[in-house]
Amino acid sequence: MDILLANAPRPPEALLHMLLIGLEGRGVDYRLFSATGELGGLIAQHLRRHRSISQIMVASMPSLGDGWQVKVANLRYQGYRFCNLLDSGGH
Repeated sequence: MDILLANAPRPPEALLHMLLIGLEGRGVDYRLFSATGELGGLIAQHLRRHRSISQIMVASMPSLGDGWQVKVANLRYQGYRFCNLLDSGGH
């Protein structure tokens, strides 16, 4: 599992800490990446470097930045699945 943090606070939030502890406790391998920039652009860059990714989970679709609907539609067209974790404002 790849976890991409965009504009992450230092140190990581308690929720992230709990997630990582839970993954480790269940034996789930993960890679943690941190970058600065617009989340939609960072995801596109990450997908170009790591072609084995098939699903993208975001806290909120609007967090992908301006034009998020088009970004999501383009990535879905390319075969990626999206999971919206926190809000019902996106699909």
